[in-house]
Amino acid sequence: MSFQKSYFNNNWLLIFAAILIFSLFTGCSSDVEGTTSSPPAEESVTESDAEEEARSQQKEEQEATNNVASESEGTLTVHFIDVGQGDATLIQTPSGKNLLMDAGDNGQGDHVVGYLKALGIDTVDVLIFTHPHADHIGGGPEVIQAFDIGSLYMPKVSHTTQTFERLLLAIEDKGLRIKTAKAEIDLELDPVLETMMIGPRGENYDNLNDYSTSIRIVHGANGLVITGDAERQAELEMVNSGMELMANLLRVAHHGSNSSSIPEFLQAVDPDYGVISAGHDNRYGHPHQEVIQRLQERNIEIYRTDLQGTIIAVSDGENWQFDTHPVTDFSEEWTQEEEKAKVKIDETEDPLVAKPSEEGYIGNVNSDVFHTPDCNSLPAEHNRIYFDNRNEAIEAGQRPCQRCNP
Repeated sequence: MSFQKSYFNNNWLLIFAAILIFSLFTGCSSDVEGTTSSPPAEESVTESDAEEEARSQQKEEQEATNNVASESEGTLTVHFIDVGQGDATLIQTPSGKNLLMDAGDNGQGDHVVGYLKALGIDTVDVLIFTHPHADHIGGGPEVIQAFDIGSLYMPKVSHTTQTFERLLLAIEDKGLRIKTAKAEIDLELDPVLETMMIGPRGENYDNLNDYSTSIRIVHGANGLVITGDAERQAELEMVNSGMELMANLLRVAHHGSNSSSIPEFLQAVDPDYGVISAGHDNRYGHPHQEVIQRLQERNIEIYRTDLQGTIIAVSDGENWQFDTHPVTDFSEEWTQEEEKAKVKIDETEDPLVAKPSEEGYIGNVNSDVFHTPDCNSLPAEHNRIYFDNRNEAIEAGQRPCQRCNP
């Protein structure tokens, strides 16, 4: 699937129509003037028209190529951050703007903040929380506290959880104003991109997932669609809306749940690639085999954070390139956390406070995943637990990281 191919097909139709109308008007003009042409003259006119048609087609084709090239200037980088069973997607535009959709579950905020800080990010130009479930907003307060926020979008729906209340307090403390996320809002994020909200389309749903903020980004011949946890009703509304949904990269909804990614929606988007964000061996069984089968039946190339960790997709406006082994330097963040820990140890002189081991393994008290000391997915210092050997980590209920394979 290619936007560029579709663009050229439409222009060929316009060219053909223009030539047909031109020839009809030429014929009428000759009849009105009452002139007749001898056979040699008619042949000469036909050759001239053919040359003009060829030049016109060549010009239109060149203009179309130039338009696609100008629209795809620079690179669009999409980071599908591994936050376990949750979502956090960072989008960096060709002009250097940053859009963050969701921030993972409770306990993942420091990880998301560290990831962005390691990229030198100080400002999140657009922050979107797709819907108020903890695995999407849990890390939100840390993100809000750590960065300058441009615009903040959330769907017009509340929740009664402490996680949601904590997010609202962080928003209030920062003095931010919430903008209502809904379909047909143009984010105007970057002049070389089309960035449009395609959902939610309704205002009253029985299911919180269907309130999910959904966006479509177009970069030259490439497209990206992200729909949070939108399920069948919301997907059908998007399909029936008449809005353009086609994109060759899809962030598969709801962690690959079979309640989403219905055939009608997959047909409308028609992606070449699908990225699933899910936790390793999660208790929901995501992604569900039915969804994997639907994607495979459409020859969609699948990427999964539960198997591959953080996934980075880079668009040059014509093709997507994927990196499933990104190297992100969190050393500065780790150093800051370690210094804080050392100060705390010096102040308390508590012999029970665990000190980092130069060897052994490092576990995560939230995700129950343990790592080698040089893994680039280490948790923040206050979420770490140290083990002398692998068996000790496993006996404590930890499982090995899929990236560093300790």
